Amino acid sequence: MRLTIKSDDTGRLDVKIMNRPGENEPARLIESKTIQASQQQVADFLHLLDKANFWHLPVRDERSGLDGATFIIEGVKGGKYQVVKRWSPEEGAYLDAVAFLLELANL
Repeated sequence: MRLTIKSDDTGRLDVKIMNRPGENEPARLIESKTIQASQQQVADFLHLLDKANFWHLPVRDERSGLDGATFIIEGVKGGKYQVVKRWSPEEGAYLDAVAFLLELANL
C-alpha cells in the first residue's frame, strides 16, 4: 500500500495484492485498487504516526520470528526519510497506524 498525500490534504491509497507463490512459481499481482482518502482520514493517519513517535523510532526492534507478519512504514517529512520495520506488533500506536491503512483498504 502507498498513501500519497495531495496538496489539498486528501490522499490516494494505492493497494497492490500479490499471490503467495509456490516453490517454483513467481509472485504475481492478483489485485490492484485505488482508494481516495478524505482530509480527515489523512489527518487521523498522521495523528497515529505522531502518537507512535514514528519519526523518532529506530528502524528495527529486537523482535523477529518465522511465523507472523512484518509491517514496514516509510515516510518523508520535511525532507527527512524514515523507515520503521516491525515484526508482528501485538499492540500500540504503530500497530494502530498499520491497522488504520488496512481498514481503509478494506483488507
